[in-house]
Amino acid sequence: MKIRSCIETFAVLLMIPGVLLVCIALVWWQVTDRSIRVSKHTEGTVTELAESRSSQGSVSYSPVIEFTDHREQLRKYQPNLKTNPPMYSVGDKVPILYGGKLGDSVKINHWFYLYLWSLVLGVIGAVDLLFVAFLFFVIRLIFGRAKPKQQQPECSAMTAGGER
Repeated sequence: MKIRSCIETFAVLLMIPGVLLVCIALVWWQVTDRSIRVSKHTEGTVTELAESRSSQGSVSYSPVIEFTDHREQLRKYQPNLKTNPPMYSVGDKVPILYGGKLGDSVKINHWFYLYLWSLVLGVIGAVDLLFVAFLFFVIRLIFGRAKPKQQQPECSAMTAGGER
């Protein structure tokens, strides 16, 4: 059945990006976990909410956070991720990660900022794999099981009179 083999080939090819996305998400998740363990932890304060307008006119906000690092230097940080409504208000205390495997970079110690992209990639990969499983289920439902190859009957060395 030519259609069946085409659909099976399509499903197998579609499985590759799903597996890759799930693997990338898991590795990214583990790297994030390790970097959290070796980074320096401190607390910052939201000093303002930076406003950003899109081309359609919608407004999103990003917190500007001040914190003191381990050298007692005052630093400012503004994440690239913007939200509406804002996740923080002016004066909020925010847990911060910096240094360690992050190098000079700074991150807000919140799952949304740390795990968002690994979660998105994992969900897209999982949906892809569920779709592939559904395709294989439909193939079995429509076309039935693959027919086993017919086996040649075995030659019997016994003669009719030699049976015991």
